[in-house]
Amino acid sequence: SLVLSLVFGLTVACQMFSGSQGIEDLGAARVESAEKVPFAGIARTLAYSKGGDSLVVAGCQSGGSNSENPCATGLVQVWNFQGTSSATTRTLPRGVTALAMSPDGSKWVAGDTEGRLILSATKGVSKPFHQKTEITALAFSPDGKWIASGSLDPAFPLGLMDVMVGGV
Repeated sequence: SLVLSLVFGLTVACQMFSGSQGIEDLGAARVESAEKVPFAGIARTLAYSKGGDSLVVAGCQSGGSNSENPCATGLVQVWNFQGTSSATTRTLPRGVTALAMSPDGSKWVAGDTEGRLILSATKGVSKPFHQKTEITALAFSPDGKWIASGSLDPAFPLGLMDVMVGGV
């Protein structure tokens, strides 16, 4: 019965997506051309702002020609697509592993390999935020007042940070 269900399911799926039905029939957007966006490192995560006015790309870059670590420092680039398509770049002490954009698109938060959360609205780098290892996931609350972070820290795998106060 499992084999019959599998065969029947595949037959139905093949009929639904047969060669006679083009990708545009499935409601997908057509891409006519693409532009290369320069990023001076290894892109590990990215997020669009609400409305798609900007793109934030984050990851890491080598510490220089003498460095054996390809992810010695963190790198965040914000591309503004309104008007000039200019990019602003911010370097961070460690590689960025997670990124999230606020619901209103006004700020981003990045998480790094050492458990730090870095908000775009702050100068410098936030101190470690109880999570002692790599941040693996980030999300803003729908009202933008909280940031949830997941990490590899078994003692503190999930954290919540108050955006206004910076406290957990």
